[in-house]
Amino acid sequence: MEMEVREAEVMVSPLSGKSFLRTAHFLKPCIQNPESDHLPKTLFSETAISMSQVLSSQIRFTGWTNPPEQWSTWEQKLRSKYENVWRNAGILEAIKASTYRIPRSFDLVLGLAQKWYSETNTFIFSWGEATITLEDIMVCGGYSIVGSSGFFTPLEDEEWKQIEQRLLEVRSNLVKTKAKKAGHCPWLRHFMEEEEGELEHVAFLSLWLSRFVFPRSITKQIFRIAIHVARGSRIALAPAVLASIYRDLTLLKRNYDKAVTKSDDKRGLSGKAIILRAPFQLVQIWALERFPSFHLKSNIIEYAQPLTAKWHKVKMNIIGDVSLALDSSAKTFLWQPYKDSPKFFNEKDRWVCFNSDHSHEYLESFARCLRHSELVGVDCVEMYLPHRVAMQLGLDQCIPVKVAGCKENNAMIAWTNYDRPMTEAMMCIAAVASSSSLEAGVTSKYLEWWNQSKLGFGQQPGASSVPIINISEKLSQVSSEMGSPVQRDQKRSSSDEDLRKRSHSGEAEVEDIANGENMKVVEGSKRAKLEVKMENVIDKFEIVAKEGRFDDKFNGECVSDWTDIDIYFSDFEARIQYLERVIAQLKAAKSGPKNEVLRAKTS
Repeated sequence: MEMEVREAEVMVSPLSGKSFLRTAHFLKPCIQNPESDHLPKTLFSETAISMSQVLSSQIRFTGWTNPPEQWSTWEQKLRSKYENVWRNAGILEAIKASTYRIPRSFDLVLGLAQKWYSETNTFIFSWGEATITLEDIMVCGGYSIVGSSGFFTPLEDEEWKQIEQRLLEVRSNLVKTKAKKAGHCPWLRHFMEEEEGELEHVAFLSLWLSRFVFPRSITKQIFRIAIHVARGSRIALAPAVLASIYRDLTLLKRNYDKAVTKSDDKRGLSGKAIILRAPFQLVQIWALERFPSFHLKSNIIEYAQPLTAKWHKVKMNIIGDVSLALDSSAKTFLWQPYKDSPKFFNEKDRWVCFNSDHSHEYLESFARCLRHSELVGVDCVEMYLPHRVAMQLGLDQCIPVKVAGCKENNAMIAWTNYDRPMTEAMMCIAAVASSSSLEAGVTSKYLEWWNQSKLGFGQQPGASSVPIINISEKLSQVSSEMGSPVQRDQKRSSSDEDLRKRSHSGEAEVEDIANGENMKVVEGSKRAKLEVKMENVIDKFEIVAKEGRFDDKFNGECVSDWTDIDIYFSDFEARIQYLERVIAQLKAAKSGPKNEVLRAKTS
């Protein structure tokens, strides 16, 4: 993991759309050349039929289960004895979370899955790229990011080997019943009623792992992990959980892609069930935390409760087109929704730990959130690429570079790479990312790269997609901030000056619609050239406003000038439409009453 720092970089806010100049921090690997590693244009193409319509009857959320009867009672009984052990093992929050029920929303989860891109393990929305990160799994699920791997750590103590053997015997007896498997409820009844001590504790953890972490029937492989956790050993469960979520999102998307290519009479009629073993409730919680536009009223949780309690039994009454809602959330998407969490952030939005003894561990956890790696699950290895979604982790976004995984897809190699020690430099990067109070943004080159991806690499934007630049009196204020005021032409006629003043009278109203940008600071020899460019754009607009003329030539000339100072803008279509309305008003005013008020402004 490395960080690139660029001085005086032009950044654009994803929320306000405004551009500003400041020192920017990027996660490597990233590039400035927008002509490489473009996303496929097909990712932005909307399909008329939704995933919910195509696949809902075939999907089985076997990993999204409610707690069994008496689970809460068993959890409370053992927590009173082993709470400190669970805390040391990094599973206390996750075990608490297992006692809550999260009502399922097919439309929301499948709407997200429809946006999934397996090559990058990210969601591709019309406005940007996002994903479920290790931080999300830690905060929403309560799983530890740091620790050893239960898959590769052998048992050495004879006492614990004997406990494993007794668990294997009970499992063998359950498999011999009519059910032919070690079911969760029989397992719970047997150990809750007949056993005590460490054996009961390990059996409880085995059921918890088998039902909520790696959902399936009680398997032999899970006992070793349960024993390590029962001893208080810290196990990194977050990467394994996230790997299973990535795997199943890819499974969903591939089945959807196959289904939509079939004819109407064959679509969705294969009858083959799509088994999703990952804890998909975390996908839904991720969406609810980041998309406030769904307007769900959550529970008020106490300090000691896990975040899952916020959505306990909250009904998912999501109405309307989920895909449209997701793609319309550019200005409302919460890039860092956990800043208000008292457990992880203080009043200055800095990553901290409420227990100072574990502050280094929490900083290391965040550092691992920032480092690209491969995540090892029960039966999968998945790429983790945080440099593609740096704004979710408090850093700026540049054009991401494609990262290749381990060719052998070897779980041991992947885990060794994930578990490599964190250097002092990496910890410093984590400290910078977690302590930054600035709003993260994207580079103007990134916006260009993103728009070219949507259009199709090699294509050029048409006239309708050329940006209209926001020109207003604030440019004079900006140039003043630069230290060299723009000298206006004093020989302009009084009628021209009157028109200019009237054109700016609706500035506040237009600004809300156009979301215009302001230049802040430009250093060095570029200052004089920039002033000339600003003058050119102002002069061209005033001529057009006077003559009531609007055409593609004027639009292209303005954009040509503005491109030279490397600023690009969003919401182009809305701005063009607004300027067309302003020009129409100017034309109408020439033949209307003299006392009619003109309100015109470029955006």
